Formats: sequence, structure tokens, C-alpha cells
Amino acid sequence: MLRRIVAGAAAGTLANAIQMLICLIDARVVTLSLFISHWLFVVLFHVLAATLFARVSNNRLWSALVFWVPITSVAARELDRLLGTWGGFAAAGGALVLGALWTRFIPRRGSPFIAAAAGAIVGGLLPYMHEVAYTSQLELEILLVLAAVLLGVAALSTLFAGRPDGPLVPSLRWSMLRLGAFSCVALLPLPFVEPVTVPPAPATGAAGGSNTILIVLDTVRADHLELYGYERETMPALTRFATETAVVAQRAISNAPSSLPSHASIFTGLYPIRHGAHKPFLKDPNPPDYAYRLHPSIPTLATILSKADYWTVGISGNSGPLSPFFGLSQGFQVYHSEPSPRRAFVAFSPWGIEEITNLWVERIALAFSAVFPFTRDYLLGVPYKRAGEITDLAIEAIERAGDKPLFLFVNYMDAHSPYFPPADFMDRFPGRSPSLLTSGFNHAWWKAVVDGEVELDDEERSHYVALYDAELSYLDTELDRLLSWLRQRPEWDDTLIVITSDHGEALGNHGGLEHSNSLYDEITRIPLIVKPGTRTPGAPPAGSMISGLVESVDIFPLVLEHSGLPVPRGIDGTAWGAGRTHSFGWLYPSRDRRNAEELRSAQSDGWKLVESSSGKVELYHLDRDPGEALDLSVAESKIRWELENRLNETRHVIEHPKTETPGLSKEMTEELRALGYVE
Repeated sequence: MLRRIVAGAAAGTLANAIQMLICLIDARVVTLSLFISHWLFVVLFHVLAATLFARVSNNRLWSALVFWVPITSVAARELDRLLGTWGGFAAAGGALVLGALWTRFIPRRGSPFIAAAAGAIVGGLLPYMHEVAYTSQLELEILLVLAAVLLGVAALSTLFAGRPDGPLVPSLRWSMLRLGAFSCVALLPLPFVEPVTVPPAPATGAAGGSNTILIVLDTVRADHLELYGYERETMPALTRFATETAVVAQRAISNAPSSLPSHASIFTGLYPIRHGAHKPFLKDPNPPDYAYRLHPSIPTLATILSKADYWTVGISGNSGPLSPFFGLSQGFQVYHSEPSPRRAFVAFSPWGIEEITNLWVERIALAFSAVFPFTRDYLLGVPYKRAGEITDLAIEAIERAGDKPLFLFVNYMDAHSPYFPPADFMDRFPGRSPSLLTSGFNHAWWKAVVDGEVELDDEERSHYVALYDAELSYLDTELDRLLSWLRQRPEWDDTLIVITSDHGEALGNHGGLEHSNSLYDEITRIPLIVKPGTRTPGAPPAGSMISGLVESVDIFPLVLEHSGLPVPRGIDGTAWGAGRTHSFGWLYPSRDRRNAEELRSAQSDGWKLVESSSGKVELYHLDRDPGEALDLSVAESKIRWELENRLNETRHVIEHPKTETPGLSKEMTEELRALGYVE
């Protein structure tokens, strides 16, 4: 009995161990401890499962239940992505039919352990194949179908793992051949992935530029930082960095309230209406599934700098809109935007819970993770890489750049919903309610809030604000670690560091939740902190503030001027926001949201106009009414008319052609849904 349990646990964990080992080698998992903790957790599950089935059943096919059920469930998930509703039936039926044929025509003696291990290994490698397809924009349907068919053969062969030797049991020789064949098929996509561990090519001396580090704190609103007057000390390290060594823009504005168009504006210096990488217009006759991609003809910071002999590296915690699928990776010689290995673990584990919506389930998960801390993020299904992992990758990239000038883009995702503060930070600030979910939003309730059917009450708003602020506090520690490490580098003085956000977060203001739903200041006003390099032209002295308007598009020319490169003509940005009198914003909503409206905004001299495609117009004086509660569009008709005219002028700018976006795979759709971008 003990021998069977040990063999069962070993075979069941072998697949998961191999999967995570490949991820470790391929720089997907950045620490050995993460790999070991994952492996130990899987061992624990399989030992318990094997023990349970061995005790409750005298049937010698107990091993089939331990191995065949979880392996077939992986095949079902894979085939579901290709065949839809019938995928699960195809996986189970195919495994049965092909397994029966296999055992019918190969009447030899064999090893039950090898037979089980063969199927388990493929079960672990299949998720890896899908992750490669996601990252590299490869359509691997043929490989996946072939692997799923082979998986069915291996899965059913485990039905005979607990039986005595007989004429229908596969031989050891054939088991080893299958194991080798399955491994080769699963490893085929490996060469297509370029990890951050690949060193840059030797410098040619053509650029002569200095490093630029562009850090985007995804979903961080300016007024939740004490640097911008917040009452809580959410990011004290960032405040010290800003006041001692950097220049702070007091009124920095994002040109869009969602990640894809705002990052595209940062990368191109163009307004969303010009670069076109955004959700479709409501009147578009043939809209894409989610959004248009960035057109490949548009020069980005990465494309320009890579041609100037820079090593361009992108490391993004946002694996949805910032995935290579939407075109923002163009020009980067190395680009990391993979889903978190923890999310892949949860999604492909038979016992996994992708979204906890029950308070008691969450309490059990948190109680278990209190005893085994390394399981916490797995059980909660954190959909993005933690800031610690992003910082490790960023430091590795800087070290490997050597003497070659580096353009490094870093996206931290921790402030994005769902709010998953680490255990040490969860109660950093008061307000978290024990009667509400810590791990995120209940989907039905979230949709009701987004659709305007339900408003957050005081308890709910305090709860989510406390969790959001806790995420900022954790993010601050990792940002401080990166900045402190950079400060020790010999190129520190010459390095340009830009710290900003793509947009803010509603957190109950104006009845909203999350972002992508309005152009109010809680979503469009962002932090912008710049440490100039010694070669950065026009830089104000360290510790000073820019009081005028600065936009996301102004980062593009700033980086190029710092690098000593010409700024392309016709862009919308100006370095440091020089000469800017107006700022603009655009919102293209998801079509599946109730009462979806396109929004445009313009602001100048403390006034802000928001105009809807439905004809509604709002006007606010931000100095006297920072909460945008008093609409003055009727009382101040002259100012409204002036801002409307400026806004209408943007309709005549040159718009780049929309890029056709292929239909979203189920995996990409699931990733966007996990991050709250689609319903």
C-alpha cells in the first residue's frame, strides 16, 4: 500500500514539477523558492488524493482515478479552447477510444509507474504550450490537438496502472517511447520564447545615449499618494525620491482611462484618436472582439531607440492589453508580458478556483495559507505577477545591459483590481470589513455596480479603499528596492527615470468602480515624477514642481530628447509639457456595458469639460470643486463654448488606419476577464 501511494504521488507531481522547471529555465519563474513551493504544494495534493483513494477502495483501479481524472481535465480545458462546449466530451471520449485501441493492439507487459508518468508529464506540459502561444502570438491549434490526442492515450493507459501484469498492459519499452515522444511534442514551442536572460548584442557606439527607465504604476491615482496631498502615507519611499531627486508634475493627465490607449499614447506621443489602439467606436460596423491593435507603421519609443543601438526591454505585469497581441511590444528586443505562473497553476489544476465569490471559501483559503504562506497567492488566483517578481526581472535586465544604452519599460500591476495585498500588508490601513471578500469582487455584484444598478455603500467603499491603499504600500517597498539598487549604479546620474501611471481608479467616486468608465479626475489625474539625467535638456532643478498641464503624450518627446535623438514631427506631445494650455482625454467604452457612451474631455485654466456621445455636457471648476460635483455647463456657457471648440478641433487631426485585430482566443479572453477588462 505504501509503495503504491509513494509511486502515485511521485507520478502525479512529476508533470507539475517539469512544467515549473521549464518555466524556471525560461525565466518565467524568477526564483527557485517559487518553483519549490509550487512543487511541494502539488505533492501535498497528490499524496492526500492517493491516500484517500487507496483507503476507501479495494478496487485496484484506484490509480486511474488519481491520475486519469486530473489529466483528462487538463485535456478538457485545452480542447474546450478549440472546440467550445464539446471540448470536455471530446477529451473524455477520445481518451477512452484511443486508449482502448492502444491497449488492444499493443499486447505486452509493462510498468504501471511509467505509464502513469507518461500521461502526467503531458498533462503538465500542455499548459506551458498554451502560455507560449499566448506570449508569442502563435496559433498552435495543430500541436495542441496532437498533444491532446496523445494525452488521451496516456491518460487511459493509467487505467491499467493498478492491475496485475497481463496481455493488455503496455510494455516498459513502449511506455518509454511514448514518454520521449510526448516530451518532444510539448517542447517544440520552446525556441519561440525569448526570455529576459538573453544578453544584448555588443554596443556599436552609434548611440552614445544614456539609460532611460520608464516605470508605469498601473491604476495608481494621484490623489491616493501623500505626495499629492493624501492623508495616508501610502508610498513614503516614492515621496522621498520625488522630493529629493526628481521633478513632480502637479497636474499630470492621462489621455485615456484604460491601459491599452494610455500606454500607446506614452509610447507614441499621439492622442488615442490618432494612434487608434483603443476599443472600437460604438458605430463601427465590424468591431474587433476587444480593441484595435497599435498600427505597426507608427514609430514607438522602442522602435526608435532600438534602431539607435539601444537594448530595449519591456517587463509588464499587465498581461491583458499589454500583451504582444495588441501591438505594444513592437520595437522591444525582449518583452515579458506573460500571465502569472500562479494563475496558470490555478487555471490548469483540477481543484483550482479561478475566482472566489464565497466568503466562507475565502476564509478557508486564507486560514490554510496562514499555515502554509506560500500557497496564498495560488489559492486566491492572483492574476498578475507580484511587484517583487517584476523588480527582480528589471534588476536582471539592467545588469545584463552592460555598457550598452538601455531603454527599460516596467509595468507594476499590483494596484489593479482585484485587490490582493500580501498578507503582511492586508491590514496596513483601517477600513477592511470582515463581512466582505478580500480577494476581489463578486462578479454579479461588480457588474451591477458597473451598470449603475447598485452604488457602493460606505462600508464597501472603505473596504476597497483600504485594500487598494495596502496594495500601494506594498508596491512602494518594491519600487524603493528598485530605485535604491539603481542609485548604487555608476550610471545613476546620467539615467532618466520616469515614474507615472496609465490611469487612476474610481473607488466609489461618482458611483463608479475600477476604471474605463468615466473621465473624472479620480481616473484621469495621474502621478508623474521625473528624475532627469545629466544630459536631459530643459530639466527643472531637482525637487521642483511643474504647475502647468502635462499629459501622457509628453513623455515620448522627453525620452527622445534625453537620448539625443530627433523627435518625429506631427506628434501631440511636448517635453515637460512646454507651452501646453489644454489637455484632452477620450473614452471608448465596452459595447457590452449598459448605457455605453463615448466620452471626450478638455481642460484648461482649472476648467474641465466632459462631453458624451449622447449629447450630455458637464463643466467643472477643478480648483473650487475638485470632486467634480457641481456642473456649471449652463451657468458658464462662454467657457463651455470655448472648450467645446478646442475639443472639436481634435476631430480634424490625422488618424492612422485601424489595424485589424484577429479574434480573441479563449485564453486571451479569460486573461482580460480576470483583470476586469471584459465581462
